Amino acid sequence: MTLAMVPPCCARPLGLAVLIAASLALVQAPAAEAQGGRRVPPPPMPEAGQLPVPPGDWLGLSLETAIQTLSGEPFTRGNRFELLVDGPEFYPARLEMIRNARHTIDLTTFLWCDDESGLAVAEALASAARERNVRVRVIVDWANDKPHARGYQTMRDAGVEMLIFNPLSWGVLNALKRMHQKTMIVDGTELLLGGANLCDEYMVPHAARGLWRDLELRVRGPQVSRVQARIDATWNWMAQEDNANRIQEGAPLLRRYEEPTPVPRHPEAGTARGIFLYQQPRIRPEDEARHIELYRQLLLSARERIILYDAYLIPPRDLEEALKDRARKGVSVDIITNSLKSNDMGQVFVSSSLSHFGRLMRAGVRIWEAKERTYHAKGFLIDRSALSVGSHNFTNHSHRNNGESNLLTDQPEAIDRFERMFAEDTAGDELHLITPQDLIARSNALDEQGFLILGTWLTPFF
Repeated sequence: MTLAMVPPCCARPLGLAVLIAASLALVQAPAAEAQGGRRVPPPPMPEAGQLPVPPGDWLGLSLETAIQTLSGEPFTRGNRFELLVDGPEFYPARLEMIRNARHTIDLTTFLWCDDESGLAVAEALASAARERNVRVRVIVDWANDKPHARGYQTMRDAGVEMLIFNPLSWGVLNALKRMHQKTMIVDGTELLLGGANLCDEYMVPHAARGLWRDLELRVRGPQVSRVQARIDATWNWMAQEDNANRIQEGAPLLRRYEEPTPVPRHPEAGTARGIFLYQQPRIRPEDEARHIELYRQLLLSARERIILYDAYLIPPRDLEEALKDRARKGVSVDIITNSLKSNDMGQVFVSSSLSHFGRLMRAGVRIWEAKERTYHAKGFLIDRSALSVGSHNFTNHSHRNNGESNLLTDQPEAIDRFERMFAEDTAGDELHLITPQDLIARSNALDEQGFLILGTWLTPFF
């Protein structure tokens, strides 16, 4: 979900208006610029050190070298990645991880609702800080900043350290730069990473908006330390940035941590390889759009099949071309996304997708749409060798503006689970395979209502 996609119940109306205006103006200030002309340097990139995976023994030397160069991260070995499908699997896992924490918890999210599951997570974090003296740090995007929310107040009262990412007080011209990643690390040893926000529709079957489809990876092993290093660097940069405003306001300063979060020596938790695909353009301007090339090379490496789940399919041109190239060369390409009815963004957004649908389908790509249930999952499988799951949408905004986090792994059990999910989804009655006739009928209907031209014009902004 991008900032322009925040449900009205969760976002500040004024903030949304400001950000839409900023996007239409296409004005973006240098990401390190702060109020009063002060510049805050980006945090240093964590050292990759010796690569634990011999180069070239997984995806091939040239592709692995490109991925490590573009991501700034090394491949790791000795991990265990467990794919969790939907809230009934990852919501209890989240609460269990929090209850078992003894030293540290770091959590980042885009949306956090004051509903059953959001309050339960807030109370569990507060309990860890209050009763077990666990150091709990939380980073939430400004799009969901609600100073008087019950969950936020519960955590602050218990001593949880909280940062609001990129508020307007940091500069309106940077308003497009949002933090969209969803991660949670416990004691530096266990990680939960995926696409689910902390709201009922992602977590519980009885949610008012229904249970949305989403994915999370639960990870143990050396890969966790790589994500922890990124979170530490992000926290320190944000605390330094925010403290400049707090000094002017006379507010208590946020703590910067000179020492990294203690991470125990990781025994091998499994045999899987992985790499952290992370970007944060607000902090590191060079991250902007770098993952378009990374994803393009991954897609072009497919020889047999690509399965892509994406909630908001408005792919940057290079990624669309890569998908079409694979389909034309005989690779089986399936995309699962949302229909007008299941999409939580409305007609203008769906209109922006339609032109992409037509071009992809003419190249031989099969596109499946959810009939009613919202499919918020973000993940793709290349052949049976590489699975990516996280927060990254296939949209321009996601690749160029948002902070995003994905993991790429070769875990056989996670790949099997992803394939079973796809087989069950396409064999069931929740999805519909779009036909050319469907596309023509929808385009005509949207054109009559004036949405088609508007959606096409706004495509670069989504």
